[in-house]
Amino acid sequence: MLKELASSATIIITTVTFAAGASKLATRTRKLSHTALASLLKSNLATKAAWLVIGASEILIAASIFLIRDSRLPLWAISGSFVLAGTYLLWALVRYPGQSCGCFGAGHESPVSFSELLRAGGLAGLAGFALFFGGVWPAADAPARVWVLGMAGLCLIALISPELRTAKVSRLRGRSWPNRDCLKSPLPVELALRTLHESDVWRELKGFIKRNEYSDDWRVGCWRLFAFEAETGSMPTTAIFAVRIVRRREAVAGAVVCNETEEILLQKASGSFDSAVDHTQFPLVAESAA
Repeated sequence: MLKELASSATIIITTVTFAAGASKLATRTRKLSHTALASLLKSNLATKAAWLVIGASEILIAASIFLIRDSRLPLWAISGSFVLAGTYLLWALVRYPGQSCGCFGAGHESPVSFSELLRAGGLAGLAGFALFFGGVWPAADAPARVWVLGMAGLCLIALISPELRTAKVSRLRGRSWPNRDCLKSPLPVELALRTLHESDVWRELKGFIKRNEYSDDWRVGCWRLFAFEAETGSMPTTAIFAVRIVRRREAVAGAVVCNETEEILLQKASGSFDSAVDHTQFPLVAESAA
């Protein structure tokens, strides 16, 4: 009986490991700035390289269950990967609670949560159980209860996974409520700055900025705004940028404003805007926060 339970556990941990690796490789790399991994490595190039290595490793580890006759080595690797994942999640919860785990791809932008840590711990325990009791991927003619228990375990993992809950809620709400609860969503300064620096708006306006360090920052609703000392010709100006990073509707807007007349000299915007705050309304956002 324990052998069968170990095989059911093997179904769960192998499937989850493969899904995690495949979702990472399928993620657009420009979304990596939203993850705690990007904050750890502090380099876009290093983050992209690590992301690809982690995703490919997870797929290879899961595939090795079928390729290696002795399943203990793959199970050791899977156990180690979940222990590392749990350590990473604990660190992210403490240091960067507003950023995403990226466990199932960077496209899921929900903040790292205790349920993800619980999931990693549970999977590590299942991997240890499968390793101790000689779990293997069951044959096609294995008792039906082995497959039923494995599928039930996968359903339980899906229920406690915030990435899947967020996706389901987003589909049910539809596009008509894109920012329904963005006022309660975290907008970490470091994440907003990284999003700003990766944007086309920053590349177009950074030539006017005198110093890369912002002089002020504040929040207006769903937006994090930054002010930079700037100069247009001999005219002292201020560059104001607004960044929204809520529910995959990333948007960046920027304007160069004359300090004396408060006239907007130049304005740029990129990303996904909606009727609440579009390109023409950005100056009103900046003015309301001044």
